[in-house]
Amino acid sequence: EFTERRAGTTWGTFAVTGTFDGETFTPTRDPIPLALYDPMAPPPEPDPFATRCPEPGGGWQVLDPARATDAALQQTLRRARRLEGYGGAWLDQSVNPASEQLGDPDVEDAMNDPQLLILNVLTTADIDDTERTLRETWGGMLCVSPATSTEADRRRIQRDLVDLPGMIEVGAGLDRVELQVVWDDGSYQRWADATYGEGAVVVTSALTPVES
Repeated sequence: EFTERRAGTTWGTFAVTGTFDGETFTPTRDPIPLALYDPMAPPPEPDPFATRCPEPGGGWQVLDPARATDAALQQTLRRARRLEGYGGAWLDQSVNPASEQLGDPDVEDAMNDPQLLILNVLTTADIDDTERTLRETWGGMLCVSPATSTEADRRRIQRDLVDLPGMIEVGAGLDRVELQVVWDDGSYQRWADATYGEGAVVVTSALTPVES
């Protein structure tokens, strides 16, 4: 059973093949329950939350344990968000040995050790100036790397796209805005590149072409 029924309504999730004229979708084949649909897997994408800085000579090191605490981390994140050019931040815990045992409840506390993570900050401002400012409060591992847009810019673009015809979902991702539309033959992406700059908005299409 691939459908659910409630209050006279039947629904389910299916892969559907058909034609789309811009307004109406007309099925040309019987729908396939999504649980039975086995499309070709897309090529894996790079981890967007991987640290973007090259590993320093001698490996990643904590410079000052006294300023590599949870309180120092939270203070540094607040400072980063107030800096001109702030493009986002995340924590890379892949350097923590406990990351190889994810799913084990006994390693949860170890994963929260601020001395075993790399604080990543994106900026459109000068990288060296930004790093010097953040080093005033953070003595742990740190990577400051260039951003293509600020967080404020992405939120503005997200608001602009909410009422775009054909929009299904829009969100401000890491260093880009992600927009899903019903169908994009390339026109949406070309428009977004011309309007906001190449790569600022990544458009995906809910409908994808298939060979006849």
